[in-house]
Amino acid sequence: MRFGLLLVGGSIFLLILGGQGLYEAAASNSRQARQISYQDFVRQRPGIGWYKITGVDWSLIDAVYMREKKEGEADSEGKIGDTIYLPVHDATLGEDAAAKEKVVIVLETSRPEIHSAVVDLSTASNEDQALQVMKNHKDVAFFQGPIEGTVKFGMDADSDTREKLAKLPDTNLDTNYVILKDGAKPNGWAALGEFLGGIVVGILAAFYWMSRLRR
Repeated sequence: MRFGLLLVGGSIFLLILGGQGLYEAAASNSRQARQISYQDFVRQRPGIGWYKITGVDWSLIDAVYMREKKEGEADSEGKIGDTIYLPVHDATLGEDAAAKEKVVIVLETSRPEIHSAVVDLSTASNEDQALQVMKNHKDVAFFQGPIEGTVKFGMDADSDTREKLAKLPDTNLDTNYVILKDGAKPNGWAALGEFLGGIVVGILAAFYWMSRLRR
């Protein structure tokens, strides 16, 4: 019986995941990311799609992350997770003005060079050390230009992650902020495979339960 429930659950999961991916691919409807300015993106606040957002900047100082804690470890002792979250700002604003603005776009990235820089920065015990780390990682410490990726939505938009980010100090997040998955692209073929896989598993589940009912 447990096997049958697993089949049903697996079928539903694959159908939803594949359907979501197909919807994302259809919504993007292009072989290239839609280019849009930071200001227009903030005004439209899209809930889905593949975008190249121009006119943004970030500072590594603003990076936030989750720690992978073992049992008994304090919040500051766990290993920094592979995923880094970078609040991005309007590049046309000055530093002071940008700091006062609510963060609308958070870039979710797993770039090794950014992760390495954040790990080094987390070990800095004073301002001089932090400045040295920024110099050592100058290629990613400050960035100005376009960012590209897909808006996280549906099953991909982990509500637990959003809640954790909102609770972190000094993030200044807008209540309706968007997470952009760095470098991600819609993959319609993979989504179609997941959806068809869900149908196949669903058929297997139907045969399984029919065979049990005949006993």
